[in-house]
Amino acid sequence: MAPGHGPGLEALPVKAGFRLRGAGLTRLEGLTDAAFALALTYLVISLDAIPENWPALVAALKQMPAFAASFAVLLPIWALHVNWSRRYGLEDGAAIALTGVLIFAVLVFVYPLKIACASFFAWISGGWLPPAMALSSVEELRGQFVVFTGGYLVLGLAVAALYALALGRSAALALDAYERHETVTELQACLLLAATGLHGLVWSLLLPAGWSFIGGMQFSLLGVVMPVHALWRARLRPPCERLPTHPAAGAPSTSRTE
Repeated sequence: MAPGHGPGLEALPVKAGFRLRGAGLTRLEGLTDAAFALALTYLVISLDAIPENWPALVAALKQMPAFAASFAVLLPIWALHVNWSRRYGLEDGAAIALTGVLIFAVLVFVYPLKIACASFFAWISGGWLPPAMALSSVEELRGQFVVFTGGYLVLGLAVAALYALALGRSAALALDAYERHETVTELQACLLLAATGLHGLVWSLLLPAGWSFIGGMQFSLLGVVMPVHALWRARLRPPCERLPTHPAAGAPSTSRTE
């Protein structure tokens, strides 16, 4: 029986007013977590060997800002997928396919992400912080930002598709007004991420090659757009009086929607 039906619906654990139809970790979510962990491994300070002297250690530590920025980009995508898994518990063919697209995009995107972040910090530090890749022409600079912004666009669309899938199953999942609002606005947030990637991609393609870095700078807009969306989302949120609950220790995992 799908978690959206039956007498046990109100017995589901609740977090932030949302009934968790997928309270247990599944192999699909485990695979996604492993992919993000692998991506972070690629992002972390990469060394062929442990630094043997102080200058080598300093050179390695100079990679930390690029790692931190890259981590900050990937973390919200991972959190969106965690919320999606917990809230809806979907693990059918469509969910597996869309999650596969997300995993593929993350693993492909990880190197362009680190390269773009390292280039940014090398630029603002006047070269004191090292770039991750040497560029020999402005056309290569354009290519770097085209790959970066295009990859972010795919990431945003992949996670948005997962929330669109859940919204399309709202009847089967028995989403109430509060849960439907949360689903719709979470989908909007995902689309805002994708739109930022698209915005940056367009600028990277249309501007002269030497100015294509402005495409990457479009991501600074998220610092304004996302808080405004969060305020608007909270303002229109319908009331919910559910108290947060937690599954009993050792209790079997909630069944998933197939």
